[in-house]
Amino acid sequence: ATVTVNITDVPERPVLGGPGTLYIDENSIYSTAKSNKGYNITTRFKASDEDYYDMGKLTYTMVPTWPDVPFKIRDVMGTSGQMEGEVYLFGESVDYETISQYKLYVNATDTTGLTKRTFGFVEVQDLNEYPIMHAHGFNISEDSSYPMVVG
Repeated sequence: ATVTVNITDVPERPVLGGPGTLYIDENSIYSTAKSNKGYNITTRFKASDEDYYDMGKLTYTMVPTWPDVPFKIRDVMGTSGQMEGEVYLFGESVDYETISQYKLYVNATDTTGLTKRTFGFVEVQDLNEYPIMHAHGFNISEDSSYPMVVG
């Protein structure tokens, strides 16, 4: 008697690790330099999937958080032939004195809809900034006595 065993492939969820802690200088802004293609690149999230039909077809999304993060993610082809999630600063500058750390949640999804979520931190680096002086006007009577404190 012959026994035939058929093994059916079951889709596996992608494997996605966080990039750890990333660093960006405060006051960094959305770049318009053509070399950056309009983006100030922060990092890439890299996932893999052992399913052969998912090779190079993973997609990345950033999970909305509160407060909103000034970062977005886009799919780019990595050197290994797998899609990678490239995180970039978008729209506004980051300010250490306002928010010094962001937590980014990222999903990697394969062609069957299976998803893996991870997170990474973006630390905003404090820079020594110039002091801010505000213009003020003062009124002094012409008959004021000396010395007089103004300001």
